[in-house]
Amino acid sequence: MEYLLGVDGGGTKMLGVLTRLDGKVVKTAKTGPASYHAVGIETVEKNLRELLNILVGKDFSQLKACCLGFSGCGRPSDYDVLNPMLQKVGIFEKTHLTGDMAIALMGGALEPRGIIVIAGTGSIVYGIGDDGVPRRAGGYGQWFADEGSGYRIGYKGLYAIMKASDGRIKPVTFDQPVLTMLGLKAPSELILWATHKNKEGTIKTDMAAVAPFIISAAEKRDRAAMQILDEEVSELVLAVKTVLKGLKFKKMPKVILVGGVVENNPFYFKVLKNAIRKAISGIQVTAPKAAPAVGAVIGAAQKAGFPITSAFIRNVTASWEALKNK
Repeated sequence: MEYLLGVDGGGTKMLGVLTRLDGKVVKTAKTGPASYHAVGIETVEKNLRELLNILVGKDFSQLKACCLGFSGCGRPSDYDVLNPMLQKVGIFEKTHLTGDMAIALMGGALEPRGIIVIAGTGSIVYGIGDDGVPRRAGGYGQWFADEGSGYRIGYKGLYAIMKASDGRIKPVTFDQPVLTMLGLKAPSELILWATHKNKEGTIKTDMAAVAPFIISAAEKRDRAAMQILDEEVSELVLAVKTVLKGLKFKKMPKVILVGGVVENNPFYFKVLKNAIRKAISGIQVTAPKAAPAVGAVIGAAQKAGFPITSAFIRNVTASWEALKNK
């Protein structure tokens, strides 16, 4: 019997989903990280071999097609590292290798087309056209991008606290809640705090933790917080418009909003959703409909040359949910 294999390869684990050719999930497995930037290509190979062994043993002929959505994959240099590893493992010819943002899009939209806005600690906007050609905007890290992310909102919030302490802008309502959360007593202590966090390598995630306070303040009409959200949302809207312009679509695609800062802060989700809809007439903006692992299965079916039918989608989503709930 032949199967499809979808792999959601993140920075902490690989999640493999084995399905029948009709999309019904038959088995799942987890192993270690998939980002070679973080753990090295040898470890990624070891984790992938372990995953394959759990799911199909040594008989790779059972695999009709695979889709691997790996964290840290997307640039030509990444394929130069990962493709030889897949050849060594023995699944290169039957595998579609892509980035984790692609499978998040396919799972979120339940089809291999559309646009995804990932706004978590960092950010990226990524799209796939009807012809399968991808396009991205942003995703270049904290120094050159991360627009609309938790990091950028948090950073600007801390910057506003410092400016308000000088009297350069009017007082902000979020200064004391933020300082308390950070374990600080005065804005001046932020300088040493940031220095230590930068040395520890946690500055990005620690600043992102400030974002919910800024979002909450914006919801309560704090002027500085509202300006921060307006600026960052505008940047994401521009990125969506840029990606949309560079893709080929017969009809308007779906825009999927994912990531911690949008999924865990309903007000921010609403503001971003409304801004995109206002800027692009007729576009549909939604939360993800299914997990990235489901998107990887869709990618595997596409690699196999199968049409992505409504029956296939029903099979994979229903069986995935049933397996999760056991």
